Amino acid sequence: SIDSCGRVHNRRSAQATETETQQFKRAEIFNMKSKLVKAGVLEIVNGRMMYFPNRGNPTVERELVPNFADSIAEPGFNGSHASEIRIMSKLKVIPSNCFSCPNLEKLELPDSVKTIEPRAICGTKLVELEMPKSVSTIGNYGIVHNNLLKEIRFKGPLKYLGKYALSHNSSLERVRLPSGLSVIRAATFYRDLSLKDLYIPKSVTMIEGLAFSGIITSGRKQKLVIHIPKHLLDNAIKVLLDEMPGWKMRDYVVIDCYDGGGIVDFDVYWRH
Repeated sequence: SIDSCGRVHNRRSAQATETETQQFKRAEIFNMKSKLVKAGVLEIVNGRMMYFPNRGNPTVERELVPNFADSIAEPGFNGSHASEIRIMSKLKVIPSNCFSCPNLEKLELPDSVKTIEPRAICGTKLVELEMPKSVSTIGNYGIVHNNLLKEIRFKGPLKYLGKYALSHNSSLERVRLPSGLSVIRAATFYRDLSLKDLYIPKSVTMIEGLAFSGIITSGRKQKLVIHIPKHLLDNAIKVLLDEMPGWKMRDYVVIDCYDGGGIVDFDVYWRH
């Protein structure tokens, strides 16, 4: 294993294989060359190199998971005091509660990640977040309660966005959803009261009821501009009117049909 100073401790059994010896040597060389001090330890579990974050040390500021680590031990970095975490290994899944880190300000994920599980990124100090191009699924409540988060950027297509997936991020201002999505599910942006610019791609064919629940309220700080394709206009209007009558909606929402139609006049849909 590797201590907080980057030194490797050989915890091999008498039956340890040469492959394990090579793995430990590789870990040691990597640590000595790294500019960041790694606070966790590496151990071989069932023939796989597993990274164990140091979650209990309040002096830890940075953690780096090396590119030859096969996985992160549960419960991940949950409760870690680190302000910066870099994942260089080829992880495919970010498990639930992995980054429930109250001091986390910078998070770097690898291009191998495909799935963000429920509450995987929760309660951090992140101001911006970039999703790797490989991410295709963000589960229910996947990225929540990050009260300083202002922008989420997607580098590639997304296939699935769960209910409440991007909710309770009170400072979130801009979201440009990528192509590939077909459904906007209920309460996706619940209580994102600072959201002012939302782009929905042409690949979306349905906006579920309550999709805008909790963001179209009198507590909004400014108008929300929703950019939608023309084929979603009637669907979007119906969902919005379930939240608030048309005469009042004008004070809180602007709908822009970016592929024809321009800014929507809510008077056309006025209902008492």
